Amino acid sequence: QEQTATEERELDRRARKLEKNKALAQRALTDIAQDCYSRFEIFRMQHRNDSAAYYVDLRAGLDTANIAWQSDAGEFHVYVAAYDEAIGYFRRALLLSSRIAGMERAVAECYNNLGSIYGYKADYEQAMACHQQALQIRQDMQPTDTLALADSYYGIGGVFRSLGDYPKALENMQHALRLM
Repeated sequence: QEQTATEERELDRRARKLEKNKALAQRALTDIAQDCYSRFEIFRMQHRNDSAAYYVDLRAGLDTANIAWQSDAGEFHVYVAAYDEAIGYFRRALLLSSRIAGMERAVAECYNNLGSIYGYKADYEQAMACHQQALQIRQDMQPTDTLALADSYYGIGGVFRSLGDYPKALENMQHALRLM
């Protein structure tokens, strides 16, 4: 019985130490991520995009389950026209946010961003599908965010414009303007 009590105390001690180490590791991760983001911002402001990309990618890789970090990296890669990299980050953010209840706004934003990127790549079928998915999610959300809805209609209008269907482009863009 004494050996069992000693083993239990040792297990408790180790469990407390493990929790303390986990907290320290989380603080270190947060500090490193903040440093990466600070460096990213500095290089971005200096238009040193290769260095900025290095730090935003490094930060996103520190925690691939952090939706905001994935989205930040995706947005930067859109800015530098590295569309395939941006698609990867937004797809990861989409996958993560779609698994969490209450993240419909983030899911719709990911779809909208993907729609824009596919439009830049002239993949209009994929662009339209993504913008329509974003619109559907935004229409189903309560309360309705009319600016987000306008953004979806504007994206759909842009795809129609690129396809040369100017009446549908005009219809969707006017709908977006009415919502603003």
